[in-house]
Amino acid sequence: ARATWVSFSNDNGPSKFILTLGGAPDWTLVLWNIERTAKVVATLKLGHSGSTGGGAGGSAAAATQAPGTANSVNGEGPARASIVPGSPASTAAHGIGGGGRHGSSTGLGGGVPIRQADFCPTDTSVVCVSGNGVLRFLRVIEGAFRPMALALKRDPQNFMCHGWLPEDRIVVATDTGELLLIENFEFRMVLPTSPLNNETITALRTYSKGFVTGGPGGMRIYERSDDVREYYKCAKVFKIEGSVGRIVELAISPSEDNLACSTDTNQMYSFALSNTDILKEDSMNFELLTGCGFHGPGLDGSAQITGMDVCILKPLIATCGRDRSVRIWNYLEKTVDGVKIFKEEPHSIAIHPSGLYVLVGFTDKLRLLSLLMDDMRLVRELPVKGCKEAQYSNGGHLFAVANQAIVQIFDAYTCEVKVQLRGHQQAVRSVIWAQRDRRLITVGKDGNIFLWEVRTGTRLAEFMQPRATFYAGALFGDAEALTSRLFVVCSDLTIRSFNAATLQPEHRDVTVESTLGGMALASNGRALFVGSAEEGRPSMLQTFIMKDGTLAPKRLVRGGGEPPASRGGEERAGGFGATG
Repeated sequence: ARATWVSFSNDNGPSKFILTLGGAPDWTLVLWNIERTAKVVATLKLGHSGSTGGGAGGSAAAATQAPGTANSVNGEGPARASIVPGSPASTAAHGIGGGGRHGSSTGLGGGVPIRQADFCPTDTSVVCVSGNGVLRFLRVIEGAFRPMALALKRDPQNFMCHGWLPEDRIVVATDTGELLLIENFEFRMVLPTSPLNNETITALRTYSKGFVTGGPGGMRIYERSDDVREYYKCAKVFKIEGSVGRIVELAISPSEDNLACSTDTNQMYSFALSNTDILKEDSMNFELLTGCGFHGPGLDGSAQITGMDVCILKPLIATCGRDRSVRIWNYLEKTVDGVKIFKEEPHSIAIHPSGLYVLVGFTDKLRLLSLLMDDMRLVRELPVKGCKEAQYSNGGHLFAVANQAIVQIFDAYTCEVKVQLRGHQQAVRSVIWAQRDRRLITVGKDGNIFLWEVRTGTRLAEFMQPRATFYAGALFGDAEALTSRLFVVCSDLTIRSFNAATLQPEHRDVTVESTLGGMALASNGRALFVGSAEEGRPSMLQTFIMKDGTLAPKRLVRGGGEPPASRGGEERAGGFGATG
């Protein structure tokens, strides 16, 4: 099982120990000594038999002692029985491997029983473990995790996160919005200023003044109270303007001047924690950490860019994604110039060479949108269903759309159908305009490639290989000169090259190691960019350089966990049609 949580001990100087938590089904807790070489000190299989009563869970055999370990973590005998007062938080620990503490995207099955495990900040022999129905304190004695008594007379709850506080205290957050304060391993109270109302607390981080919690749409800042009846009070509540997600992780800088947070909609924000006294709660006090907002996950939880196109005359990129949004990016300023959220998921997008219009394909219709200063206004709806591929001509006076196996060419100004291209038996994966817009190449999933005369719709050349599947294509040249070349991604793990004017194979195929998807060709024809498309594996962007007419692999760049969009485009005006 993969590791789902890692925590470093807070020692004087470099950390000496690491605590790792494995995933389902065993949820194995492992303590490592990393002072010289990595060495296992103790392990414990937490399993699914957790309880809030402080028991170790599982059978006695689950806790094992590593050979040659000392009687305690620090080698000086058993540690003390209480949490030692000290610094407010241990060294930052973060979920890894995609799902983190919340579990909705980890792929581990129905929820995550164990979410967090970390050290007491001043006593590395004491460990706290929390999760769904699990809240335990463990002590490392004689190379094994031993349970510690916890006076918590409450029904089992879904504990989302916890944080260590000074003065023998720890705060634990639940999915119902309760903040439980535990002192000297005894339950003291539910803090009176807890969010409650079933407002799930999904992140918690402590600092010198108190602690910060994150949840739906924003965060709460808690500070020490002089009233012994509440210990900590909610000083301020800050919301992320326009956010429909929840904060899933928090991190505080060592100086405690700044706070960073991430949301389940794949956004990252920074917050001036040192200015909380003067910040107004009703203002937008969060700033995007990267300067622009990313595409988030869709209704099914998957986050993927499904379409992308590059403008010719302006430094703009248009994208659409599973989050039902269309975004216009300025790749020179690294900003998002416009965002439009729709009620349904867009499947494809094409931007006009002028940068003033975009075509967006949906399940029921193809929509033409005008790009304004602060909005995208609907201009025309066309009866093209399930459009997965659309491309403007280089001159911008025409656009071609793939309607399953049929390609239609429209007048860009009147939106009238000029030509219909028929011949493919299955869906068309790529529509490629030649440089002078007089010819068009279509690449189909049925293993067919056709060269068309745009004005008349006449098929000029063809290549058929029924037992193959073509995923994407890229063209260099006007498809008239014999120097024009076409590159196609094939299902047999090859990149094939053709003479674009005749569609005759050049027999200079390049074999690759993984299934490829979208591709883009540099405008000078010297570099080819190809993205991988293996389901469930991280995406990769590979660059091929043209040498003596042959493609040679140059560089491999690894990306995120989603496969790229299975379409490509030509590089235009300094940018290229990268895959999603």
